[in-house]
Amino acid sequence: ILKQAFLALLLLLATPVTWAAAAVPPEITGVHQRLSARLAPPVRAWVSQQAVIARQAPPEAAATLTGNAARQRFRGQPLTPQLLDTLVFLVLYESAELEALPTRAPAAARRGPSSELTGIQLQSMMDRRSKTVALLSNLAKKMSTTQDTLVQNLK
Repeated sequence: ILKQAFLALLLLLATPVTWAAAAVPPEITGVHQRLSARLAPPVRAWVSQQAVIARQAPPEAAATLTGNAARQRFRGQPLTPQLLDTLVFLVLYESAELEALPTRAPAAARRGPSSELTGIQLQSMMDRRSKTVALLSNLAKKMSTTQDTLVQNLK
């Protein structure tokens, strides 16, 4: 499933950037739903809280910041690299979903005809979302590679 999700994300990233093209593919959504269904309520709340924080961070730093936050939050508990990647994936997915939510126009855009400013902000939001989806893709690939390695070791 993760390989299919990764391939869908690659196809998504290969298409020209438009608002519709920035949607998270259904395969990735399925992986997110399957993983988040296993979360305890306090962990689910932490993931939602971290998604808001990750949305405010630069996309390039969101995964690192989320990983550091997970290590701090779950200090003293066995946190394997696979579990850490899963938590980062869940946070980044929810962050990407938050990026898709419509936001109110900024005060400067409401005051006058500054459609250029609004267009720049829309492009910025689309770029952020695209970068977040790319981060999701990289994490899905890493998780898939880890699973493939585990299966090979079992054979």
